[in-house]
Amino acid sequence: MAAKNTGGSDSYANAIFTGADLTGATFGTTWAPFDISGATFTGADLTEAAFPNATMTGANLSTAILTLANLLGVLGSPVGGSTATYGTTTCPDGAVTNGTTVPSCVGHGVAP
Repeated sequence: MAAKNTGGSDSYANAIFTGADLTGATFGTTWAPFDISGATFTGADLTEAAFPNATMTGANLSTAILTLANLLGVLGSPVGGSTATYGTTTCPDGAVTNGTTVPSCVGHGVAP
């Protein structure tokens, strides 16, 4: 399933993506707001997904796979970050997870 904003103001607020394969999906664009606040991504595969200009207030990332995902510039604070899987993930504040000094995006724009 690919969710891609094609312009204007789009929303997947409160959408449920539990267990979905969203590999490479793009949620938003650099020129238009995109709201996925409250969306549930529990257990979703978000490998290489991108979230440019997305608002993710309260979006649930519990047990999501965020390997190579790009969360740079995400607004709001997604939750469930302590159980997500990271691997060279770009966090909302620009930090990149590396398994040691930055093991997750918790504290880098994602809440536990």
